[in-house]
This record gives sequence, structure tokens and C-alpha cells, in this order.
Amino acid sequence: MTSQELVELRSIDISTIAKSDLADISTLAIDANENVESKINKITLFLKNPYCFKCDDTKIQIRFVDSDTALDETLINHFIGVKNR
Repeated sequence: MTSQELVELRSIDISTIAKSDLADISTLAIDANENVESKINKITLFLKNPYCFKCDDTKIQIRFVDSDTALDETLINHFIGVKNR
């Protein structure tokens, strides 16, 4: 997959995609003994769009933001905020 293809896939709005058209990541089997590059290739080929897929019946769209904050810290802050609502 080229950089340009990834840019195009990243810009897709998941609300325009029917659930039935998304790959279901819950059915993907990954061998823990494979190297990282092999795992990434397998996931990318399986999902067709690594930014939009589903897990069982839930649509998932992945987005990244340029930030110095680590993912775990961002998630902790998010869930603390949700809990305090």
C-alpha cells in the first residue's frame, strides 16, 4: 500500500460505509510469533482499510493526532472525564 493510498483511506468518512462492507477484525487470527512487519502486512491486507473496519457489530474508525501525549495517558484522561460526567 502506497503513502498516497493510505492518505486516501484515512480521509474516508466511516458513516458513508455500510457495516456489511467493512472487514471484521474479530475474525482475524494473528500468529504472535510472526515479526511486526508480517503482522502489519497481514492486518492491512485483511482490513483493506486500516482506518475503517468493524469489530463484531461495531464500526471503528482510527484517527491520529499529532501530540506529545502518550496514548495510555490520553485514554486514561478520556475515561476519567467520561466517568466524571
